[in-house]
Amino acid sequence: MIHHRNEMRAFALKILLAAGSIPMSTGVLREKLRTRFGFIPLAELDEVIRSLEEEGYSTGTTSQFAGTVVWMLTDKGRIQAQQLP
Repeated sequence: MIHHRNEMRAFALKILLAAGSIPMSTGVLREKLRTRFGFIPLAELDEVIRSLEEEGYSTGTTSQFAGTVVWMLTDKGRIQAQQLP
């Protein structure tokens, strides 16, 4: 069951906007979402994060050095995030 999916997506955009040009790891993004929305299963969090990438709002890249996925907003995502209340 998806909890507050649209709210979670909007909050994720705001988190990434606040990070500016600094990529954010999946783990940190998950923790920030859980801090705001309480315990959400990892699969559900990952679905929300991936949906932003699928719709062109963010991009995920595997860090060569850390071996983790890091996320940043695309231009489309930045424009959308800046319009959120």
